[in-house]
This record gives sequence, C-alpha cells and structure tokens, in this order.
Amino acid sequence: MTMQTTRGALVVLCFCVVFSSVQQVDSQFDNSMILSIVNGMPIRDKLLFIAQALMDHPAVYQDLEDSLVAALPILEYDKPPERFLGYVLPWALHHLPDLLKNEVFKGAIKIFIEELNAATETPDWYLRSGNATEDRDYYVSHLLSALNYYGMGADILQMKSVTDYFPYNSTDRQLNDQCYKDTMMFFDRLFAGDKWALDMFDAVGKPTTGIRRGVLYFIGTYDQCQKVRAEIPVNATLGQYRAKAEVKYQGRYCRATFTPPRSLIESIAGDHINNTYGVPLTLSVGLCLPDSCHKDDIEGLLNLGILGWLLNITVDRAVCTEEQTFKTDDKSHAVIGILGGLVLLVIVSSSVDFCFLQRKKKHGTLQDIYSPSDLQYHDNNGYVNMPGSGEKTQSETEGKELENLTGNGQISVIADNPVKAEDIKQEIKDPLSKVKLTRAGRNRKKNALSLDISVDSDLTDNILDRSDSSDERVVTKLLRSFSIFTNIPSVLSTETKDDDISCLYGIRVITILWIILGNTYLYIAQSLSEVPVAVDMLDSFDLMERFTMQAVMSAPYATDTFFMISGCLISYWFLYKCEYNNSDVNIKTWLKFYLGKYWKMTPPYMLVMVTFVYLYMYLGQGPLWPEDIAVADSCRTDWWKHLLYVNNLVGVDGVEPEKQCMAWSWYIAVNMQFYLISPIILSFTAFSWSMGLAITGIVAAAGIIAAGVKESQYPGEMLTSRLDGGEYWNNVFIKPWCRVAAYCVGIALGFVIQQWFHKKMNKIIALVLWMLALSVGILLVYIPYTKYVEDLEPWTTTQMAVYEALGRPVWALCVAWVVYACASDLGGPVADFLSWKGFVPLSRLTYLVFLIHPVLMVLDVYTRRTLVHLNDFEMAYQFIGHVVVNFGAAFFASLAFDMPFRNIKRIAHGKSLDTPY
Repeated sequence: MTMQTTRGALVVLCFCVVFSSVQQVDSQFDNSMILSIVNGMPIRDKLLFIAQALMDHPAVYQDLEDSLVAALPILEYDKPPERFLGYVLPWALHHLPDLLKNEVFKGAIKIFIEELNAATETPDWYLRSGNATEDRDYYVSHLLSALNYYGMGADILQMKSVTDYFPYNSTDRQLNDQCYKDTMMFFDRLFAGDKWALDMFDAVGKPTTGIRRGVLYFIGTYDQCQKVRAEIPVNATLGQYRAKAEVKYQGRYCRATFTPPRSLIESIAGDHINNTYGVPLTLSVGLCLPDSCHKDDIEGLLNLGILGWLLNITVDRAVCTEEQTFKTDDKSHAVIGILGGLVLLVIVSSSVDFCFLQRKKKHGTLQDIYSPSDLQYHDNNGYVNMPGSGEKTQSETEGKELENLTGNGQISVIADNPVKAEDIKQEIKDPLSKVKLTRAGRNRKKNALSLDISVDSDLTDNILDRSDSSDERVVTKLLRSFSIFTNIPSVLSTETKDDDISCLYGIRVITILWIILGNTYLYIAQSLSEVPVAVDMLDSFDLMERFTMQAVMSAPYATDTFFMISGCLISYWFLYKCEYNNSDVNIKTWLKFYLGKYWKMTPPYMLVMVTFVYLYMYLGQGPLWPEDIAVADSCRTDWWKHLLYVNNLVGVDGVEPEKQCMAWSWYIAVNMQFYLISPIILSFTAFSWSMGLAITGIVAAAGIIAAGVKESQYPGEMLTSRLDGGEYWNNVFIKPWCRVAAYCVGIALGFVIQQWFHKKMNKIIALVLWMLALSVGILLVYIPYTKYVEDLEPWTTTQMAVYEALGRPVWALCVAWVVYACASDLGGPVADFLSWKGFVPLSRLTYLVFLIHPVLMVLDVYTRRTLVHLNDFEMAYQFIGHVVVNFGAAFFASLAFDMPFRNIKRIAHGKSLDTPY
C-alpha cells in the first residue's frame, strides 16, 4: 500500500471510495430504488447482496479494503465514549450517498487529498518505537498539524462564489436582505485578503476552553470586533453583485446560545451531569457580524445552505450589542438629574459650611461645634467627665443627680468654660434628666446600657432625645446637613461611649462580610442570566461537595444574625423607655419610631433602586453582557411594593428569584415587617416581663412550626431556587413567619440584658456555654456537608424540614450568647476583637453595603472579558475586591444618600447635628 493511499484513506475514511465509478452507476440506475430495495432486505440477505456486489467488482473491493485497513489507527484510538464510532461515522455513512453526488463536496475532498499528498515529510514525523499503533498515531498527528487549513478553505470557497454556497433562499429562517449581503461581502473580502476582513474573522468567537463536561464556550474577541471598520470602494466585487456606492462596514458582536442534545452532554459530562441545580447546560458562541445584522438574523445565517442541511441549528437566545438610546431616555435623564442634584447639594453645602467654619474660626466668635472631630473635648465622642467624676461638687446629692443625667456621669459640652450644675439643668432639655427608678431595690452594677450604635441609630435618637442647645438657625443646619465637613467625621468617627454594647460593631461587620462571601460564589455558580460565566460551570458543584465550602454555603445564616440584633435593640429600647423614662410608651411614641425607621431606610433604598434600574444598561458592556437584567427591569413595575415593604409578600408566587426586583431586598422588607409587629409582642411587658417573655416564646414556636411545615411542602435550599422555579425561595426563605423565630431570640436577649445584665455568672458555667455555643454553631454550618457525600443517603424531606425549622433560631441563640457574654465581661479576647475601634465606622456602612453589593457584583460579572475559573485563589481575590469596592462605594453613597436624610430627621426633632450617632 502506498503512502498516498494511506494518507487519504486514513483521514477521510471511505469518503473517497469508488469515486471513479460513481457517475457510471448514477447514469444507469436509480440510486433511490436500489437503496429502498436494500433497506427492505433482512440483514442476512443484505450482507449476502453486498458481499456478492463486492466480489463482482474486485477494484471496488480493493479500494474499500485499503481504506478500512488504513483507518484502523483511528478506529483503535477511538476509546469510550467512542465519539467517532458513535457520532461521526454513522452520520458520515448516512449522508455518504448525497455527498458523493455533490460537486462541491467532491471538489473539497479532492483539495483535501491534494493537500495531504503535498505535505512534506520530515524525519521527526517517525517515532520508530517498535509499536505499530504508536508509530501510526505519532505520524498522523504530525501530518494533520502540517496541513494549511486556511489555504484549503480559500481554495474550496474560490471554486464558486460565496453566494453559491449559501444562497439567500436556502434557509426558511428569518434573515434580512441587508444582513445577508453584508455577510456575503465579508466572506468575499476575507478570501480576497482585505485586512479588515481578516481582523473581523480573527474576532469571531474562539473556544476559551475545550469541551469540558458538556459545556463549550466561545466568547470571541469582543473589543476587536467592535473596532472593525471598513470602507468598501465603488464596484468592489460582492459575491454575484457589485457595490453601487461606497459602503461603510462595521462589526457587531453577537452571542448565540444553544442547548446541545442531552445525549451529547451525558457522553461528555458523565456522572457529573446528574444534578445541576436547575442551571441550564448550554453552548454559547460569540460571533462578529456586520452591524446590519441583529439578533433575529443569527438563526437564519447559521442555517444557510449546507449549514442548515448539516446542522439544522435552533438558537435558544441571541444577544447583539446595540447602541443605547440615552439621548431619548427621559427616565434616565430624570435619575441623573436627581443624582446630580444631590451631588450639587453636597458641593454647595460643603462650600457654605467650609466658608462659615473659616469665618467663625477667624473671628473666634464660636467654638468649633460642627463636627465631633473638631471638638476640643473629643474624648469619648464629645462626652467629657463632669466635675462630679473627678472633682468635688457643691453637694453629694447634686453630684448624684448629675450622674443620673446621662447614666455614666458624662455630659456633652460645647465650650471649655467651667460648667455649673445649675446651668446644665437649665440647658439640657432631656427626658432622661428626670429619670426615676420604677422598681424598688433595682440597682445595676453599671448604669443603663447605651444604644448609641450604628446598627439602629434611630433607636439612639429616640432614647437620647437631646435638644439642640446651640443658637444655630434651622436654615444653617439644613445647609450643613449635606456638608461633607459634617458627615465625614460622623461616618469615620471611631469614638464610642463606655457603656455601648460594643461587640455589635464587630458582629455586624463580620456578618455583612459573610453575606458578600456567599454571594461572590452564588453570583458565579448560579448566573442571573442565561449564559454561565464560569469556565467550567460544573466546577461549582464540585466545590459544594467540599467540607470546607459549607462555611460559604451557610452564608444565609447571616441574615438571621441581623434579625437577632434588630430584635435585641428594639426590645431593649422599649424596656429602657418603660424602666427609666418618666414618659409612657404610647401610640405616639411608636408612630414616631416607625416614621423614623421608615425615613432612615427608604431614601437610600429608593435611590439605589432607581440608579440600578435606569442606568445599568449604560454602565457595562462586553461578551457576557445580557440583553436585560430581570432583577432590575422588574422594578419598573414593582417599585411600589418596595416602597411599602411588601415585596416579599405580594406578586412573588411563581416568579423565580432571578426575575424579582432586587431580589436581595427581601431582608429589608422582612425586617420592616418585624418592626411593625414588635409593639404587639412588647406591649405585654406592660403587665409583666414574664408575660412578655412567654408571648415572645409562643411567637418563636409558631415561627419554628411554620418553617418546618412550609419546608416539608416546598423542600429545597438556596441552590435549588432555579430547579424548583423559586418555590422554596418564595414560600419559605423570604416569608416573615418562617424567619420570625430568630427575631424573637433577639427580643428575648433584650429582656435578659435589661433584667440580668448586672448579675455575675460563674466562670465555669460561662465557659461551658461558650463551648456549647461554638460547637452548636459549627455543627449547624457544616452538617449540610452530609447532603453531598456520595456514600451517604440524601436527606429526607423530614430531615430538611427539621433543619430549616430549628437551624435559624438555634443559630440566633448561639450569636445571642456571644452578645450577652461580651456585654457581661465574659467575652475575653473575643469581646476585645469584636469591640475593636476599626469596626465602628465600617458598621455604619453595612446597610448601604447590603443594598449596593449585589448591583456591583452583577456589573462585575457581566462586564468580564474572560470567564471565571472557580478555584479558591480566584474566588478569594474576587471576595477581597468586592469588599474593598463595596465599602468604598457605600462610603460615598452615605454622604449623598444616607447621612443628609438622617440629619434632616435630627433637625425636624430639634436636635443638634453634632450629637454623636
């Protein structure tokens, strides 16, 4: 057997068999009649018929024998899953009769064989290992790598015009005429060697990875495609026609998404394809097309001519870069106007404040009263010890009276002049100055804890109802409310009072970091669009099965920590008002609290929403950029639900979370709903604290039962939200009655701190409780690992219901112990760490970080030019970047979205802007 016969037969198998006799047979017989007769024969008769035909034509038999013998290396190399024998060879043999009658195909085969024969052998093509199979494989690999595929393609296309291969009427799919002409022109100029066409061809999607476990990605060079520009001269050859005028040509990047056959995915992915948690396994191809083509034309282009005959592609979804219509987008203009107005207010307010400060300092008419950082007495955030704490007062009784004014013997001053007790009594208009103990014999080791923490600063305002004793006018204060010289020191101040529950600063910051960590993985593993953004999406499922990853998978517990903190603060505030304030807690008090809470939360919430909804399409682009982002677009109609804080209750049934308006805002709605029901629970304490605790326990038990029942009806977890269409998310995860138990734990903690804070606990008992809280908390986080271990039985519905019902309140109990221990001097180094001053300014930004971080994550994921590799280092790098960027963005947003509105609330209540938060 000659080498030329071996090369040809080896690569094209039996396609080149009996080429010389095809036309003779075709001219004398009706092939379709012969095929129908042969196909109707029994297998035994069919084999005899073929054998007799081959014996009657020895030349044909010899060609076929040579081809099959030469193809043995490929057949032997094709190990399971046998893609060649299972897919390629059956398809080729099925289409062989039609292909042999196609002149273009026969010409292409001849060009291919000529290229094989023209390949110049070199000594390094021969392995000479002594193993015939290895030697052939080594030779074939060098032979195929030496072929000039571009040259062969050019020769094949030059056999005829491009339009002959892909006639316009050869597809039944939608395709506009201009798109077709421009595409044909591109191919025509490509093989003519035009540089712009070569650049555009180079920008067509290339695989960023091979076929790995069922997913093939083509991203393409997005930026290079967008830069393609050309001017085609008059009378340039454009297929079968000529340009009648100068044509300006521009590239447009498009992405088409397909669903590969399930059998093909299973053959590639194997056992890993059993559970993808509802994430679709798709094939995405990046295309660089003429700018006259749009997404509706892609399927028509991919089914032109021989492509449609061979592939018959159905496009699930196509996206093309389109020019944004910002000039005519009136709503975006309005949003920019609002944001610009806020920024302008900040600039004007800061300028006025700066000039006013400088004038006052220059004339010395007023001491620095504008920010806590400028106070001469800056110790303890502007609170200094009264003479009674270190000096002799006029009388012991008067000193004690002064001590009761603030609960810690400290009071705010605005001048360095000696302060008399009589003057303080006249100037301080604070209900706390009239404090009286209502329960006989109740003596704390420490005075009442202050709630001057950023977690709920409106509670602080209600408790520390200090009036403004300065002579500053309301207009001046309104101007200064937007000033960075007023707000930056308030945000960045690390000062706290001695009696703060200071561990809450650290707990709040660590909790928001945990949420960011969980979403860093979730937004990549479960993409919000139809296009996965990971190189190998199924890597995310392998990560879930790792024991160490359970700390990331359990990030939803972070929201229960926030619920517990909120419940603790509101119950402590309520009990403080009842216990130490001479004024009763009535409807007016609650109404004032509700309005304060609403005013605090709503302005930044709505401003972040409208910015995301109406400007996101102008903030990003790229090969992964989706046609729309449903979590933003749905807000155009659902905004009112968020304004009323019912977005987790109204209109969510049957709607997947990735299609809900700012889906992560469910927590804000639930938190507000808990605040609304708090008076019902806490009002029972007016009769007795034991009754209040009993009612709290009943509500918590009801929440536990509701969570268990709903989980048994809608079994699932966070990762199944796309698999079950959002049933678990909508009926269990975001419903207040399934999350109220953790909030009740916080309410009970407020009772405990108020009632037993002064009591000492045995250190051995405290140590046991520490070990128990840590052990149970770790168990709750890592026990879901047993769901993913292959050797263990999957969790039953009952097990999942028990874990869902008890896990959240038990986790809240573990965190509640940490808070109580740290507040009772039982925390040791843990309390020291959580009370670190650096957490204080960061804790003031956590609400805005919670609002903003999903928005920035979405923009980061979809503006990427490369796919994400799901490995520990990459994800750690992503997490650190998200933390830094989101806290930075929250800081600037607080200066325009948050602090000014808090200042306006203070002014409305007649308070000084310089009172510490």
